[in-house]
Amino acid sequence: FKKFAIADRAAIVVSAAFADPASFDRSQLIFATVMYSFQLYADFSGYTDIVLGMGEILGLHLPENFRCPYLALSMTEFWRRWHITLGTWFRNYLYFPLGGSRCSRGRMIFNLLVVWLATGLWHGAHLNFLLWGLGLFGILTVEKLWLKKYLDRWPVLGHLYMLVLIPLS
Repeated sequence: FKKFAIADRAAIVVSAAFADPASFDRSQLIFATVMYSFQLYADFSGYTDIVLGMGEILGLHLPENFRCPYLALSMTEFWRRWHITLGTWFRNYLYFPLGGSRCSRGRMIFNLLVVWLATGLWHGAHLNFLLWGLGLFGILTVEKLWLKKYLDRWPVLGHLYMLVLIPLS
């Protein structure tokens, strides 16, 4: 359902708007950008559900890969819920070996930078993916060092903040 009913239908709107943005007004482009976020989730999560189902048919119990990421109350929580297996790999094989967050603040920031630049490269060796990783590094660093305490106090604010930043990222 996610793949064929949601992602493929959203792709029609997104593809048209992104192919020729000059033909659309600002509100239509904003709508297409939001739809792209849901298209990406429904497409990737839908494929993952298909693989999980096929695995179960074959007697394989594969790990969960998405845990309702759009219900997250922060970007940090969003990334813990999105593509869980990839995030776990980066955490276990890159972030923790570099020292994780059990080190100085400066070292922790460096560790986050390495992980998010590597995440960008994993998605593709193009400048846009490196900038995407760098942008997420910036958002998550600000959240971790300053903003998280406020987001924890006002969950509705955290949820709105996350829902605005995901399409922008």
